[in-house]
Amino acid sequence: TLGGNMKTKWTRASLKKAIRTLIQRKDVTIEQKDYVHGVATSDWFKQGENIHIRCDIHKDGLITSVIHELIHIALEKEMQFFTYTIEEWMVAGIEREMFAHINKSPAQTRWWRKHIQARIKGG
Repeated sequence: TLGGNMKTKWTRASLKKAIRTLIQRKDVTIEQKDYVHGVATSDWFKQGENIHIRCDIHKDGLITSVIHELIHIALEKEMQFFTYTIEEWMVAGIEREMFAHINKSPAQTRWWRKHIQARIKGG
């Protein structure tokens, strides 16, 4: 599995580690696209395999969009108990706080830019 199990509580550190692990995988691709509705989408196979993220960078930042999508994947097992709308609310809140935490550190922000750039299709 990607992160914790039901016996282990997710923490900011464990979730950050899980999404950092995901973005470094070779089977992750990021595509920049224009969207009329929404900001970013992603799809993947079970257990986060072959992740494909599409982001509209004109609507939201690339880092925050990618973090949002990776949180969905990392917490896939936990999120199965919620409707799509509730899952989106939860992930949006976690993403906002995680991005604020990462954005406080120029080193962490650079790390994310570098690893996202490495996964951009044709980049």
